[in-house]
Amino acid sequence: MTTRTNPSLVQEATWCRPAPIAASIAAIVILANLGGCGTDPFQSIPRSSVHDNPAGWPPIEFQPPQLDFGNLTPGGEATGMTRIWNVGSVPLKIEQSITSCGCTAAEDLTGRVIPPGDFIEFSTTMSMKSGLGEKKEKISIGFEGYPGTLVVFYFKAEVSLPIRVTPPHIRASHREVHGWVPISSGEVLLEASDGKPFRLLASHGQPPDFIGYDPAHDPPRAEYRVRWDLDRFAGGTVPWFWVFETDRPDCPVVDARFRHSSTLPVRPPGRPWVPKDQRVLVGNVRNGEPFEVTTKMEYVKNRAPDPTTAAVRSDSPFLRAELAEAQRDGQFLGFRIRVIPTNAPAGLLYGTLTLSASGFDVQLQIIGRIVE
Repeated sequence: MTTRTNPSLVQEATWCRPAPIAASIAAIVILANLGGCGTDPFQSIPRSSVHDNPAGWPPIEFQPPQLDFGNLTPGGEATGMTRIWNVGSVPLKIEQSITSCGCTAAEDLTGRVIPPGDFIEFSTTMSMKSGLGEKKEKISIGFEGYPGTLVVFYFKAEVSLPIRVTPPHIRASHREVHGWVPISSGEVLLEASDGKPFRLLASHGQPPDFIGYDPAHDPPRAEYRVRWDLDRFAGGTVPWFWVFETDRPDCPVVDARFRHSSTLPVRPPGRPWVPKDQRVLVGNVRNGEPFEVTTKMEYVKNRAPDPTTAAVRSDSPFLRAELAEAQRDGQFLGFRIRVIPTNAPAGLLYGTLTLSASGFDVQLQIIGRIVE
């Protein structure tokens, strides 16, 4: 991977599914080369303006005003550098710095002092989960002499595959005063990030309902607009993800997350372990040929205890699953799972595994495409 010296630019890594591992990790790094060449890599990077700061903030400016990591892959990671400038006349001391979630890591700035007219630098890393769409996080910084005030710096990324679905989250119901009101149909746009034509083979296991395109007469395109319709699902049961199948080897399946009253995560009070992923895309797989899935559960209370038990089971008649390895890593419990499709019909593979840690269960959707 080529490293760019301009901290505002992002090197995009290519996503693919290496056989037989189902989840790949792409690392994207933004680094500032501050020594040796005599050129300041920040010289062309804009700064925020102290005049735009909210009331009560200290006289500081961020360079860049926010970090935009661009397009990242599911499971990918990005690191960027930021400068905090003191544009006042007295030194500024940082009392605390807090990141917004466990998927974000930033240098601890506590105790660092910024002289007047000078700056400090810090690095920020975003670790993507498997969900698609825009992710926006922040770091909150408290300064000595400004009690009750937290300065906020934002950074964001777009998690996407070679085929992008817009919107990545489909709103299939909305809340009104008397409760949830279903939205039974709508449309999405699928487009190739590289602009290359592809074939859209299926829409959640059925022929796509194209808008303005006839696959019998029109050549393949780089984008398609298609309808989705929930009336085919009986009893109001809605899948968590709507899955599209394509002929792209680097993206055989791509999905959109349904926002619906029936797809809200079930989180019993007091549950300490939560899943890092809601689903894993495994691409093209074959009956009888095993593949591996890796995922994690996170302990969200205080210090994570050693789980007394770890297990996995398949809730799908077409999948066999066995726990190959469970390993602790700080607050996380990592699972390596061996999965074998068995007598699954060709086309959409949509199954569920249940992961357990000390008796607490979470579900993981396995999404792929069965090929002959």
